[in-house]
Amino acid sequence: MKLEEAQAIFKQASEAYKNDNINHAIELFSKIEKNFDGLNKIYARAQFHLANLMDDLKRYEEAEKAYNNVQKEDNVGLYANAQFNLGVSLKQQDRLKEAEEAYNNVQKEYSIELYARAQCNLGFLLRKQNWLEEAEQAYQNVKREDTAEQYARAQFNLGSLRLC
Repeated sequence: MKLEEAQAIFKQASEAYKNDNINHAIELFSKIEKNFDGLNKIYARAQFHLANLMDDLKRYEEAEKAYNNVQKEDNVGLYANAQFNLGVSLKQQDRLKEAEEAYNNVQKEYSIELYARAQCNLGFLLRKQNWLEEAEQAYQNVKREDTAEQYARAQFNLGSLRLC
């Protein structure tokens, strides 16, 4: 597959999605292959969109596979998004240990905003498992200079955690 062909398929898949033709969008996003380095970025984008569609359809196994196909070497920002979304998906399936791993894959140097959100979600997840010290650390990882909204969320949760 050549880059131009992959771009055309990606555009068609995006249009199919916009027109609520979800199955066709899935089919098209699935056609984009990573058969040489020039396709890595568009492949990562296609896999990310495919994963989100599968997740929305509660086809979790397929979503997980597609999220994991997004590699940080291909697109670090998209990788952070994919790992964050994977964490959310796994948490919804009550696969808490795996969700924790996905959230921990979101590093500050990849995306400050997503890192802060992942740490807040991680704190909530750890609190739910009664791992209070670990939850406290996750909340404390969110700094004011990272993002005011997530910092406020982390501080609120930290305060309520200390009431336990």
